[in-house]
Amino acid sequence: MSVTLSGCSVRTELESPPTEKRSEGSGEETALTDIRSTLNQLESEGLHGVVRLKNGDNIVIYEGFGLRDRENSDPMQTATGFDIGSLTKAMTAATVLRLEEQGMLSLSDSVSRFFPDAPSPLGNVTIQQLLEHRSGLPEYLGDDNELLTKEQALERLFTADLRFLPGSEEAYSYAGYSLLAIIVETASSQPFEQTMRETIFLPVDLSQIGYT
Repeated sequence: MSVTLSGCSVRTELESPPTEKRSEGSGEETALTDIRSTLNQLESEGLHGVVRLKNGDNIVIYEGFGLRDRENSDPMQTATGFDIGSLTKAMTAATVLRLEEQGMLSLSDSVSRFFPDAPSPLGNVTIQQLLEHRSGLPEYLGDDNELLTKEQALERLFTADLRFLPGSEEAYSYAGYSLLAIIVETASSQPFEQTMRETIFLPVDLSQIGYT
C-alpha cells in the first residue's frame, strides 16, 4: 500500500524517468528476457515492489510490479513510498550525532539529564549506551504495531526491568531507540520528525523520504 510521508512530496510518476536501454548482443538480450520472465512469474505469485536493474551505467529495467494498494487494485509505481523498517534507527542515530555537533546534547549525557524522574539504573544510562544497544532495556515496549503516546512510552520505559547492568552487555533494543527519539524531542524542543527532516534529510536534498 502506498503511503504519504509527512512533510514530503510523493510523486505518482518520476519527474524524469530514466530511459531503459536494451543491451546489445543476443546473449544479453536473452538474459534480459529470462529476467523479465522470472519477474513476471514472481508477480503472478504475489510480488509487490519496484525493480531497478542496471547494466553498467545503463538502466535496463526500472518499473513497478504488483499492486501498491490491493484493496483498490492500484498498480505499483516507481515513485511509490515504502516502509524502510529498522533503517530508521541509523537515521535516528545520525540525528542524535547532529544534535551533538550543534551542542544540544552530548553522548555522555545520562537519561536523567532529560528526565530527572527516571528511576535507577535507567537514569544512569548514557546516550552512547542507547545508541550501541548497551542500555539493558528490553527489545520492545509492547506489540511492535501498538500505537503509544510519548507519555505512555515513557511510563513503560521507566517501569521496564533492565536485562543487564547498563554497559555490561549488548542486546538489540527497539525500546532504547524509542527513548532516543524522545530525547531528541526534548533536546531540540520540537517534534522528532521535524528535527530529523531539518538535520538529516533537507541538507542533502532527500525530499522524497520522511518519517511518519
